[in-house]
Amino acid sequence: MELGKVVLVAVSLALVLGVAESFDFCEEDLATEESLWDLYERWRSHHTVTRDLQEKHKRFNVFKANVHHVHKVNKMDRPYKLRLNKFADMTNLEFRSSFAGSNDLEMGRPSSDATGFARQEYGPQ
Repeated sequence: MELGKVVLVAVSLALVLGVAESFDFCEEDLATEESLWDLYERWRSHHTVTRDLQEKHKRFNVFKANVHHVHKVNKMDRPYKLRLNKFADMTNLEFRSSFAGSNDLEMGRPSSDATGFARQEYGPQ
C-alpha cells in the first residue's frame, strides 16, 4: 500500500474513533478569553489531559485556533459537522507525525504551518 493510502487510512481511523470521544461547545464559549480558557479546562478534564503550566499555555493557543476553525466550518452549509476530540490541542503537523506516520518533524522539513498554529488566521498577529 502506498504511503498516501496509509496516511489516509490512519487519519480516517483517527477521525472515526475521535467522533466517539468528541466534546461539544457553544458560541458563548468563544466569547472571551476567559470563557475559552474555561472551555479548555473542561476539555482537558473530559479527556484527562495533563500539562505543566508552560505547556498548558502553549497548548491553549493551539486549542483556541482549532476551536475557532471547528466553529467556522460548522457555521458553513456543509453536510457534516466538526467536533473537538482528544487531539484538539495538537497542531496538524503534530497529529500527522504522531498518528499518521508522517516524519515531517524528524526530517526537519518546514510545514506550511510555520507558526505552529493549526489555522494561520488564528496565529499570532
